[in-house]
Amino acid sequence: MSAERPPPPAPLPHRRAVLRATVGALAALPFALSACGTESSDEGAAPDAEPLDQGAPPPDAAVPDAAVPDAAEPDAAPPGPVGIEALPVDETRFPLGVQAGSATFEAALLWTFAAEPGAYTLHLWRDGAPEAVDTLEVEVPPETAGYTRVDAMALEPDTVYRYAFTSGATEARVRSALGRFVTAPAAGTRRVVRLGATTCTSFSRAPYRTLELMAAESLDFFCHLGDMSYNDGSETLEEFRARWVRTLSEGGYRAILSSTGTYITWDDHEIVDGSRLYDAPVEQIEAGRQAFFEALPVPRREGDRFWASYRWGDTVEVFVLDCRSERVPESRLTPEAQYISPAQFEWFTGALKASPCRFKLVMNSVPILALPPLWILEDDRWAGYPAQRRALLDFIDREGIEDVFFIAGDFHVGAVARLDRSGADARMYEVLVGPGASNGNPLQLIADNDPSQREQIYPSDQFEYASGRHAATTLELDPDAGTVRVRFVGLTPDGAPEVLYDAVLRWGA
Repeated sequence: MSAERPPPPAPLPHRRAVLRATVGALAALPFALSACGTESSDEGAAPDAEPLDQGAPPPDAAVPDAAVPDAAEPDAAPPGPVGIEALPVDETRFPLGVQAGSATFEAALLWTFAAEPGAYTLHLWRDGAPEAVDTLEVEVPPETAGYTRVDAMALEPDTVYRYAFTSGATEARVRSALGRFVTAPAAGTRRVVRLGATTCTSFSRAPYRTLELMAAESLDFFCHLGDMSYNDGSETLEEFRARWVRTLSEGGYRAILSSTGTYITWDDHEIVDGSRLYDAPVEQIEAGRQAFFEALPVPRREGDRFWASYRWGDTVEVFVLDCRSERVPESRLTPEAQYISPAQFEWFTGALKASPCRFKLVMNSVPILALPPLWILEDDRWAGYPAQRRALLDFIDREGIEDVFFIAGDFHVGAVARLDRSGADARMYEVLVGPGASNGNPLQLIADNDPSQREQIYPSDQFEYASGRHAATTLELDPDAGTVRVRFVGLTPDGAPEVLYDAVLRWGA
């Protein structure tokens, strides 16, 4: 990439992190796990739709909490990070690795899966500061499903952290894979931000080599635009869990999810193909939702809401939208078209207007760009809800909000395109990320095999790039230059990286 991450600042005096664990199945949580990954502090805070319910869990929820504001006594302290790294990795006890998500400038949500009940310990330290480790003892009782989440709070901004879970007595201690994540810069600061993104990873297309490419990039964070786990055919919680185990066991996901923090939205295949999603039994949808929140470091708020925004200093605000579960299909062609709920729409437009960040990056699981007539199935994307789509884009134009970039998935193609071929919408770009490991889009196959049809599918005055090849997608946001560098990197038949697209975008240009 053209701009390197600046060298880390000199180590600050160690500020103890506050760690809070939630262990269990997260069954129908009607409460916020914590303020981690949301907007819990005024500094760098992004507007939220409503105050988060911090009430106690229901009586039958197995979610023992334990805050550890201080380190253990010296004679009782576990081994420091250097010792932890030397411990043997136990893939039987930690079969799904580790994850970090929803990072703010002071907090992150850390995750692992414990295959056996018992006592575990989380170790968290700043990269390059092995002498300062924070720990939390986590008890995973037999009656829980083993999903373990820890809210790490009171962290330093713009800092690389390392973490791992361990188990066993001191003389026989084993560990999980090592994890890495970066906290966001504090409000008022600007620097280049580098992120990776993908979508659509079908089991039939494993291994997911594009995720391995991104894992080697030392990214600030990774965005997933949905269809992460193809769970079609699952009906019970046990069936959904089995599909997620298969997904999270895959080497590409093990690599990328341990290498950096994440922001994740869902699409349809996490539960069932979109053509059947809105008619699916309530029990099936609820089981799919629970499995999603168990398997990922995504805060589960009241009503299963996870849409939120995360500021990286004054460089970029990342808006994680839910563009799948709030649709009202029968409203599509009415003036009250609901692609996202009124509550989400009000929050989103208000947060866009209030953002102090140079860039506004919108995680949009299904594209919002205007497509030529050959792209059918309008009812399954923003275009099929024209009144609400128009209201959003007109709001951005009317309020003079600049540097809004959309990233999207779902279409099984990677692309860079203007939202429309002319007019105000043509100032904005949408990047269709990946695809990570998907089956081919039929229109892409036509464009590849019949060049005479390509202009009808990808108009050259709208699309700057389009390809069905599996690719690692990275974006580099430079707040001083006002540019977004987009790269797609695929693999040659012999497995070597190959740059498919590398260009700098500028809003309005």
